[in-house]
Amino acid sequence: MPLTQRAHELWGQLPALIGIDGEYVRSGHLKLAASEADMALLEAYRERTRGFGMHLEMLDRRALARRFGWLGEHVAGGSFCPDDGHANPRLVSPAFGRAAGALGADVRAGVRVASAEHDDARFILRTDDGLEASASPCPKPPFIR
Repeated sequence: MPLTQRAHELWGQLPALIGIDGEYVRSGHLKLAASEADMALLEAYRERTRGFGMHLEMLDRRALARRFGWLGEHVAGGSFCPDDGHANPRLVSPAFGRAAGALGADVRAGVRVASAEHDDARFILRTDDGLEASASPCPKPPFIR
């Protein structure tokens, strides 16, 4: 959840970070429940996300029908995160690579990752051609202001 919270902060800053907006749109995210058991899972998820700025709204069948009438009557309910959004990965991914390269990163495109793991201290990636890259997680990368 801390990573999700940090991502919510950064998506609106794409032009400053990578030079393009990446077609980022803050449109919301709707999760649907097919049963009361599914609703209980969504409610548990909402409890786990409290305090992380997601502002999940729980919607029963009637609330869904009022807001999203096209869903029909076979949905038990759902949750809606109004602040969630999406960008075009075909634009954003290479732009992040270019921005990282401009700051001195060794960016390699088209290299197949053979394995990825975390050893409780760092992330380790190994490629098919023998390259190994590792990084320790940091709460705020130095290139992000």
